[in-house]
Amino acid sequence: MTLVRSMTTTSPVHELAVHRLFAGVTETPANTGVAASRRDRPHLGALVAAARPSRPGLPAAVVLPTRLTFEGAVFPGQNAGFLGARYDPWHLVGDPTVPGFGPDSLTLPEGIDLARLRQRTALLALVDDQRRALDRQAACVVLDDHRRQALAILTSPACRNAFDLEREEPRRRDRYGRTIMGQGLLLGRRLIEAGVPLVQVNLGESNVWDTHSDNFTRLKNDLLPPFDRAVSALLDDLSERSLMEEVLVVVTGEFGRTPRIGMPIKGGAGAKPNGRDHWPGVFSLLAFGAGVSQGKVLGASDRHAAHPASASYTPADLGANILRTLGVNPDAEIRDMFGQPFRVNSGNPIPWGG
Repeated sequence: MTLVRSMTTTSPVHELAVHRLFAGVTETPANTGVAASRRDRPHLGALVAAARPSRPGLPAAVVLPTRLTFEGAVFPGQNAGFLGARYDPWHLVGDPTVPGFGPDSLTLPEGIDLARLRQRTALLALVDDQRRALDRQAACVVLDDHRRQALAILTSPACRNAFDLEREEPRRRDRYGRTIMGQGLLLGRRLIEAGVPLVQVNLGESNVWDTHSDNFTRLKNDLLPPFDRAVSALLDDLSERSLMEEVLVVVTGEFGRTPRIGMPIKGGAGAKPNGRDHWPGVFSLLAFGAGVSQGKVLGASDRHAAHPASASYTPADLGANILRTLGVNPDAEIRDMFGQPFRVNSGNPIPWGG
C-alpha cells in the first residue's frame, strides 16, 4: 500500500466535506447546501458515466450498502447533481449479510420470464410512440433513459450474478468477515470484476466513525477489527485474482479528527473528554492497486498532528487520480443538463506511483 499522511480539506461539516470528497473538488458551488440537490457538483461516478461509455447491462457506478444521511436529509455529492438524474450512481442500500440481499429491481415478478418481459417491453414501446406524439417534455427523456438502463441491467446475467453473494465460496465470505463492512467490500469486488467501473463501499452507517465520545474503545473493539479484516481480505483477494494492476482501491474519510482529545472546534459536533471532534486540517489516506507504489509514504503532518508539514493533497487531487485510472481526462470539458460546459476536475494527481 501507499500511505498519504497530508490530505487536507476545507470544511469540518460532514455534509460539506463529504460533497468535496465524492465530487473530487476543493470547494463546492456557492449555492450548495447540506442536503442533496440538482445544484450540486456531481459524484465522481456520475462524471465517469457522462464522460465515457459503460458496458451494456451494467451501471457506470454503484454506491453500497448505505446512503449517507442525517435526520432524513441525504448528504450532497452522492448523485449526479447538475448533470441530471440520468447519470445518478445506483444506490444499493441494505444489509449484505442477509441472504438474498440485492436490488429488488433485479428480480423478475413471479410468473414472468425474460421472453415475456421483452414482449411487454415491445408493447410498451408502441404505447410510448403514441404518447410521444402528444408529450415531448424533457422529463420523459430522463424517464426513458432510466427505463432502458433498468431493463438492460434486469436482463443482464453478468449483473445479476455479480449481485448474488450466495455464488461466492463460503470460505472467502468468512475471510472478509460476515459484517456489513466485509460483505460490502466483497460485493464491491464482484461488481468491479463484472465490469462496473466505479464502486463506492461505505464502511458503516452514517456517522458510525464519528467518535465524539468513547473514541478509543469504539475504535479498538467495534470499528477497527472488521475494517482490518475486510480491507486485508480485499487486498489478498485482488492479488490472488491478478487484479492488482487493474483495480485502484482508496480507503479514506472526508476529514480527520482533532489532534487533542476532547478538543471541540467551531463547526464540529463537540467532543467529550474521551472523544475527538472533526478536523479538516490534516488526515490520512490508504491506496493500493493500479498505479500505486507498494510501501510508499507521502507527506507528513506537523508535530501537533494538526496541519500538513509537507506537500498537501486535496479531494480534487484524489479525484484526478481516480478519473485518470478510469480513462477520463480530468481536464476534459463536459456539459450539464442545461447544456452549460464545465471542467471535469481541477486537481493535480497525487504522486503515489513510481
